[in-house]
Amino acid sequence: MKKIYLILALALALQLIFLSQEHPIWWDSSVYLGMGHYMYSLGEQGIWEHVRPLVFPLMLGFFWKLGLNDVLFGHLLAMFFSLGSVALVYLIGKQVYGKGVGEISALILAFTPVFFESTFRIMTEIPSVFFALLALYFYIEKKPFASGIFAGVAFLTKFPQALVIAVIGIAFIKAWKEAGKFALGALCFIIPYLAFNWLMYGNPSVFADADAIIRYSGVWMFSGPVYYYIPALLKQNPLLILGLVGIYVSIRERKYIVPALAILFFSYFSYQIHKEIRFAVLMLPYFVILCAIGIKKMFKQAWIFWAILIITSIAFASQIHKEEALSPALNGYMAYLEGKPITGEVLTMYPQVNLYSSKAVIPMYYMVFDKVLAQKWIDYLNKENNVEYVFIDDCNMVCHPKDDSECEEKAEELISILREKFDIVYEEKDNSCEYLVFERR
Repeated sequence: MKKIYLILALALALQLIFLSQEHPIWWDSSVYLGMGHYMYSLGEQGIWEHVRPLVFPLMLGFFWKLGLNDVLFGHLLAMFFSLGSVALVYLIGKQVYGKGVGEISALILAFTPVFFESTFRIMTEIPSVFFALLALYFYIEKKPFASGIFAGVAFLTKFPQALVIAVIGIAFIKAWKEAGKFALGALCFIIPYLAFNWLMYGNPSVFADADAIIRYSGVWMFSGPVYYYIPALLKQNPLLILGLVGIYVSIRERKYIVPALAILFFSYFSYQIHKEIRFAVLMLPYFVILCAIGIKKMFKQAWIFWAILIITSIAFASQIHKEEALSPALNGYMAYLEGKPITGEVLTMYPQVNLYSSKAVIPMYYMVFDKVLAQKWIDYLNKENNVEYVFIDDCNMVCHPKDDSECEEKAEELISILREKFDIVYEEKDNSCEYLVFERR
């Protein structure tokens, strides 16, 4: 049996085991699912955030529109993209550096904990990586138009994948005809997306707004040093340190594109104040290829693949963990509207509420909670409106520690107005948060 088939079979078996476990729906996941509902219901259900790329919500919403369980199919879709990414890393490594590099690359990627766990979070990292790797594969296969199409789709799945467009575009710099085909392929989807934003919002500021959220939304909770991703990646698998050897070897052999992508993604996310290990998924495929190059350069023994399998398995087992179930207080809060008739507007500080509502909800947390946003909702609630329910939790009304006291005052004023005009129909606490549902009197 070829080693790549063994890797894919083992990965699929583990994914099926993990699929049978409970996976709470994360904040971002609920937004992508809700955006799918919103698009396919023409705004009647779900939730909308204009800074989110549209490819993944379109896929998820398609299953929902067919009457299928979009959460389950979201997981299945992510499993497909995950295994597809492993296969593409194998093909890219094999084509550029040899079969052994391809096999080791696929092995390390498939069982790197953050990559594996991301498969079950219905988020954009895994799908965008698949499309980015497909773009790189078609570049290697000298199919520039197809490469451009998938680079554009990767970008519209997760915006930082613009780096893939830039790197492959530069690689075509001396071949103008191929560069034109690549650009045409990328623009096939990007131009309609920009036109959509212009028609909807009057300007293409979606990218600036998305960047602002990453920079300012709860950044004090997700900040990290510039070297954050070095220990974070080595904790995932210590073998990744050999990627430094791979960078040296690749540059010496004038094979620049994989190290360029690895270094650029690493630099971009290291520069961002907001740091999370899940963002490393975007750079991981390039680092595992470089790591495999380093391993093959340093170790010639036939048994090295099996030694790496053992080391990777130990790293995987030590880092993988079962996701914690949501508290009963939070579950009751999110699902409060399930089965209830809704005639007015629903405002929420927690996007998961949209998954249980028969009517579209309006996010109150959007874009960043501060005194300006608090004042916006104070003014809104003081005017004549059709608000029927308001979902508030104090964990998502946290002012920046360095902000002035006015933010805290505005948050208290907002709660005071809600207590004055609405009845509290749900009030629960867990260890760190208080959850309140207000209903119009």
